[in-house]
Amino acid sequence: MGRRLPMTYRRPVAVFISAGLIAALVLHGLSWLMVAGILTPPPQAFGEALRQVGLGLWWVLASLFLWSFHMPDSRLKAAAMTLACALFIGLVGSLSVVIAQIQNPSDYSASVRFMVLLSVLLGQTALAIPASAVLQWIVLSSDPKLKGLSPPGSAES
Repeated sequence: MGRRLPMTYRRPVAVFISAGLIAALVLHGLSWLMVAGILTPPPQAFGEALRQVGLGLWWVLASLFLWSFHMPDSRLKAAAMTLACALFIGLVGSLSVVIAQIQNPSDYSASVRFMVLLSVLLGQTALAIPASAVLQWIVLSSDPKLKGLSPPGSAES
């Protein structure tokens, strides 16, 4: 077997990055709208979905930025990089909630607040999985012909 080539952006790059960005954010927003619609009244659910799409934009852009510096070797690594970005952005968002609660203390103990924020963070990351998969499926390619390269030992080399 030949050496495995790293993934690359599909061409034309701008078209596929734009399509991947829009598709990932729409899917992320629909996921959040569905979950938030189950847990809260519709006006609050729509507001939460919009807020999460705004946060999703940051981790999608962070993923694309990281991929431009270090292209992942596989789709699994690409999805893991995207989920790591989603986890980091979710952590930053959760820390902002913690800081707001410290300034405005409630009746809940610190351990209860920690457990709630941890479950929210894990939920945010879980809801990022479908968008992460769609993003890397649309934007990245593993086909050597699209890279302008052929695997070692092929008829074209």
